[in-house]
Amino acid sequence: MKDRLQMSPEMVKLDEFAVRFRIRPRAARQWVLRRKVASCKVGKLLLIPTSEISRLLEENTRPRVDGFNPEAA
Repeated sequence: MKDRLQMSPEMVKLDEFAVRFRIRPRAARQWVLRRKVASCKVGKLLLIPTSEISRLLEENTRPRVDGFNPEAA
């Protein structure tokens, strides 16, 4: 069955968001309920802005350490 709703490239479905972060859809719903991520509900469809994906990746990316030598550790 095809989706009749044309998806904006700025929004992803909750299931796709969960796949990108390798979490269960139930966990993604909990993130939405706890307001860890912004969302938009259209009928029964829960959408996550792609800006939230970028924000989460930026906030949780550890910086590279210059001069790190794993052999010396």
